[in-house]
Amino acid sequence: MRSYEEAETDFSLLSAPSSLRFSAIRTKENMKVEQIHHATIIVDDLEKACDFYEGVLGLEPMNMVPLDFPAQFFKVGERQQLHVTEWPGDAHSFRGHVCFQVDEFMPIYRKAKAMNLLDTGPWGRTRMLPDGAMQMFLRDPAGNLVEISCKPGTPVDADVFSDPQVAPEREVYVSGRNDPRGRRRAKTFAEAEAVNSSE
Repeated sequence: MRSYEEAETDFSLLSAPSSLRFSAIRTKENMKVEQIHHATIIVDDLEKACDFYEGVLGLEPMNMVPLDFPAQFFKVGERQQLHVTEWPGDAHSFRGHVCFQVDEFMPIYRKAKAMNLLDTGPWGRTRMLPDGAMQMFLRDPAGNLVEISCKPGTPVDADVFSDPQVAPEREVYVSGRNDPRGRRRAKTFAEAEAVNSSE
């Protein structure tokens, strides 16, 4: 068992700069994050949310352990989950979101348009990114922002790009903030893709 002094030494990391603190913690435990297991979405009406995530996005509800609050977990792909929980009064984020990559873009685009679900406020119009992937944002019934993306090269009908809610040319979102902070920043989209795929 560790002594109090050893525990106190560990806590001293909390006063160190964040880059040193988290580097030390990762090295000490030799732990590697393998994947995102789940994301939790907070809603104010569980039934409406379930209709959206099951009916619009086609997610599969999971069998769950008994909980003492309204919740439904959904299967995403083979190993990931979306947890939808009802907590009336919790505020949702304007720009924070969860992104789902789909195998076909056109069915969800047509459905979202027909249901008037697109939200261009936080991140601009639906667009094709420089690498050829599509990016679209919509809101669930509780106001949570959901991004829909697809792999580069996924077929997209040409008439989509005449929609005023869709950028006519490939682009990335430009905020106008002129504040490009980040720990690792490539000069081009292609450079970022090349570096990330080689790691």
